[in-house]
Amino acid sequence: MMQSLHSGGGINGVRTVLLAECFLEVLRQVVVESWERGLLLLSIHTDRVCAQAAHRQMFETRVGHAFRLALLGEKESERLEEGIAALRTRVAALQGEEEALRQQCDAFAGEAETAMLIAERQHNEVLLKLRKEGLIKRHQLEQMIAVPPPQ
Repeated sequence: MMQSLHSGGGINGVRTVLLAECFLEVLRQVVVESWERGLLLLSIHTDRVCAQAAHRQMFETRVGHAFRLALLGEKESERLEEGIAALRTRVAALQGEEEALRQQCDAFAGEAETAMLIAERQHNEVLLKLRKEGLIKRHQLEQMIAVPPPQ
């Protein structure tokens, strides 16, 4: 008993019980000498025990609250980590989709550029042909209109 009493600071169940028994023994001895002082000491003891119980309950409530917050935080962080993982997979999928669309766009741009070059070349050929025909027609018209030189 003496070892547990002198084991140091802090709350120890055996130590608390020993101190309570000692205090009750002192209380009993004081009541034998003077019942008024005994009643006063009993009320002080009762207040002290009630205050200790209230502090213990408040501590346990605070500790319980802290544990609940910690568990809630763990659940929340777990949920957030799952959300982050889902977003990362979504980002990877969107990057793949973007790459596929970019390749389609590049292929379409290449095809469109080839089609434009072909259309431009055909346009230039038709235009050149029309210019040649226009020159031939103008030359024929000038020959028809031209006054023959006098003979």
